[in-house]
Amino acid sequence: MLTIEQSKKLKTDHKDLIGKISQGGQIEALIITPRNDPEFSKGLKYYLRTQDSESVLPANNESGYTVTVVSRIQQLKNNVYHEEIFATLKFLEIEIDLSEYGVSY
Repeated sequence: MLTIEQSKKLKTDHKDLIGKISQGGQIEALIITPRNDPEFSKGLKYYLRTQDSESVLPANNESGYTVTVVSRIQQLKNNVYHEEIFATLKFLEIEIDLSEYGVSY
């Protein structure tokens, strides 16, 4: 579970992922979302509707936040693939020191 500040730092530190190819296709955005449903779904739907990758919807105190990687599935123009940034970093074999963000995962 990340705080909003930790999520913002993680997103900023890995903005170079945008444009790279990952499991779901070309990465189009990094967005900060609440970690658990139903807030997560609302955050993803908000991004898909507005394409606003900077706004953050509030999470309840127990949920915390995460950085979500959004990719367009190339063969399916209107479908998106999303996953937590940690899965993308692992897929791309990018090591991350979580202590830098004050968390363990």
